[in-house]
Amino acid sequence: MAGTIVSDTIQNGAGASTSTTNVINGCAKAWVNYNGVSQTISNSFNVSSVTYSAVGIYVVNFSTAMPNANYVTQLTGNNSGSRLNTYGYINSQTTSAMTCTFCDDQSTHIDVSIGSIAIFGN
Repeated sequence: MAGTIVSDTIQNGAGASTSTTNVINGCAKAWVNYNGVSQTISNSFNVSSVTYSAVGIYVVNFSTAMPNANYVTQLTGNNSGSRLNTYGYINSQTTSAMTCTFCDDQSTHIDVSIGSIAIFGN
């Protein structure tokens, strides 16, 4: 049976409630967990592919485009190599994809063994 549920608020068992707008806008619009060395996706939502661009540089392609390019991106990476500190930054964001780079603590581009990216927005 298909149908539509219409509600202004959602309430939990303890009686706390929130606006349905908060729930919808607060959910991730896309996310992915992938192996940057083998370029394989472990799990994802609204991500069609992760494209390897160069060492440490990945393009995350969305299955359904974002309404605008002003979304929030949270990314983390794990480098199983000799350097323990890994950081990532956003190169660009469009409605159809975002590009990011991962580096080690010496600012050298590295392929991450695990890349995790979440996208939040309207």
